[in-house]
Amino acid sequence: MASVPGPSLGPHHQHIVNRKYQPCPTLLSKYTPDQLVTYCPHCDRFVAVCCECDVRPGKQKRVCHRFRVVYTDGACPNNGEPTATAGVGVAFGPTVDPDRRLSVPVDDDIDSHPTRSSQRAELLAAILALGFIENTAKRSRTGDECLLSPHHASETAQWIVATDSDYLFQGITDWVPNKWMPNGMRTAQGREPANRDLFLGLEISLSVLEEKYNTRVGFWHIPRKMNTIADGLAKAAAEHGTIASRFRMPDRDVETVLVL
Repeated sequence: MASVPGPSLGPHHQHIVNRKYQPCPTLLSKYTPDQLVTYCPHCDRFVAVCCECDVRPGKQKRVCHRFRVVYTDGACPNNGEPTATAGVGVAFGPTVDPDRRLSVPVDDDIDSHPTRSSQRAELLAAILALGFIENTAKRSRTGDECLLSPHHASETAQWIVATDSDYLFQGITDWVPNKWMPNGMRTAQGREPANRDLFLGLEISLSVLEEKYNTRVGFWHIPRKMNTIADGLAKAAAEHGTIASRFRMPDRDVETVLVL
């Protein structure tokens, strides 16, 4: 499943290449990483400051939507333990609005894996974000003005999935396309990678966006301090998550299971 090729690199532009978001060096010299993201006061979406526009709310009537940003995070108290619960958080805008923020507890309907873990929660959050992006791609065809780039209305839509998870970032931008898929989705040692099912789910979702909706997605590895909204949503959701079904027994509680 080939990704949509990125544009040729230039010294003053940001790009999505090989599913990695590369901020503009000029902007990086002017702003801190957290200042590279702003929002649209009209549609309440996060957007990356565009190198060609360098526009923030108040400086121009319309904020550039060339690069739309979604923050994702996963949480899993008691990571990997029988008592572990998990939640995912996704933030598309700064306000508390169900159309701009998702806080989803993980249960067996969302993840049937026998163990809850932080890594799986991070991957599930990204999959959830891609589902939202796909729905947005469908809606944008109906003429949502804010979703159209002011540069070229027909150009490829571009989204940035911002994550503080190095595991997610390295997995989907390097391990899957460069190491596992060329080897039949196995490691160099011939073993099945951990969380293979979710990485394949991510790959499929990305390919659908690229091939069906002409939408390019780039992943951006950000500092944890930039991801506080999604982190809070994930932690709140984890409080209401359920432990994996293999640890839920009708006649015995978790403490009993732990001593077996």
